[in-house]
Amino acid sequence: MAFQSMTFTKSWEDPADFPTYEPDEAQVRADLQYLHNEMRDAFNGLVASLNATSAAANLPISVPGLSAGTIQAAIEETLAEVQKAAAGQIVDGSITREKLAASLLARIYGGRLIVSWNTPGAAQTPDSDYPVGQLWLRPALDVANEAQPSWSLSGCTAQETEGGWRFNADRTMSAAGVSQRLEGLGPGGSAVLLHLALTGQDSALTSLTLYCNSAPVQLPESSWLETTLDSSGSLELQLQAQWPSTEAAGYFQVGDLTIVPVGALEASLPDCAPPEDWETLLQSHVPFTAFRLPRAVFLQVAPGQWETVDEEVLPVSRGGTGRKAVAAGQLLYGAENGMAALDPPEASGAVLGFSEGRPVWQSLPQLGALQAVQGSYTGNQAERTIDLGATPRLLVVQGTFESPALLLQGQSVAQTLRCTQASDGAYPTYGAGLTLQGSRLTIWLSASQEAVACGAAARAWNLPGVPYAWLALC
Repeated sequence: MAFQSMTFTKSWEDPADFPTYEPDEAQVRADLQYLHNEMRDAFNGLVASLNATSAAANLPISVPGLSAGTIQAAIEETLAEVQKAAAGQIVDGSITREKLAASLLARIYGGRLIVSWNTPGAAQTPDSDYPVGQLWLRPALDVANEAQPSWSLSGCTAQETEGGWRFNADRTMSAAGVSQRLEGLGPGGSAVLLHLALTGQDSALTSLTLYCNSAPVQLPESSWLETTLDSSGSLELQLQAQWPSTEAAGYFQVGDLTIVPVGALEASLPDCAPPEDWETLLQSHVPFTAFRLPRAVFLQVAPGQWETVDEEVLPVSRGGTGRKAVAAGQLLYGAENGMAALDPPEASGAVLGFSEGRPVWQSLPQLGALQAVQGSYTGNQAERTIDLGATPRLLVVQGTFESPALLLQGQSVAQTLRCTQASDGAYPTYGAGLTLQGSRLTIWLSASQEAVACGAAARAWNLPGVPYAWLALC
């Protein structure tokens, strides 16, 4: 019960309560004592209530942050929060950063592990207040190109080309189609990234339409397209070509085809942040059958500054090779973008040489004190210079339809050739030949304007399409 306010039951201002004249002295004294007794009883009642165990429940309270309305409820609520804190159940937001020492904060935020397929850089500072000591794990990422090497064909034949396919209409109809159906690529509805390069077509082709799971799609200029798997986790890819008539049907050509189920890759490691840009990551490897982004661990040593503390494959910059394995017999050498490997020679007895800035295997038989270097070129009936890769003392050039040409260093050999008949009935002649200067073999032409007009060309040891072999003694 709540505390009650004191009120008097009688008033001296009311004659009915206290008459103006009272002949009884005892009554007069009782009237004078009456209100004092009421005040005494009310005060003693308040003291008794305050001394009782229920007093706290009757005292009102209003304190910001407490929902209680009485002192008893406030004490009970405060005690509950203290008990929670003792049990480790601190109320959210009740302890701010300002209440914690900097050394404690460094321990709290240092060593936090971030998992992402990205490589951290200056922009990756997950906690701007206490960034030092955080760890960044880039788990290994194995990516396979799910595209098939073969196609289902309709109205055409397939011809495999370097890095792609050429589809030639069989001219049984004015349309042709090719398709691939890929099963079990991941969860239904998950994302797939497709790279399709359309590298050529005949001029009569009126349309070439791409379908993904039977729906027509527009291929962007980048040749990268994001689509989704059907409910069974499959993808059907179709290309449909159309010509104006059966007789006009020609060809169309496809270059690289790369299909990567990126949704399945992300689902395989749900706690890992995916690459910032799948297209950029995959484009750097196209064309590929499969590649591996190796595992690495990075430590943040300053805001936006990360150091590599562990790598699956140690790069050249840290004293490694940048390669996970080296095949038997391979030789590693420095290349423009790191370390490259030279495979073993196909035949025994090869000698290690150097050509165009890299080591190569060469077959170099010894002839006394001379070293022999061999090579070849194909004639093109034009003035040209060929780098032999060596400086010969003596050079022999042999072609199918000509006698050998023998040149010493700095020497030229020539032939006198005749043109077709001129307008005046004569047959102009001109000179053409070879010059050896250092490591360069020059094929030259010396002809008058009349001879050039009559078809003079550098045909000496340089007939078009004819293979020529040379042997240099160095």
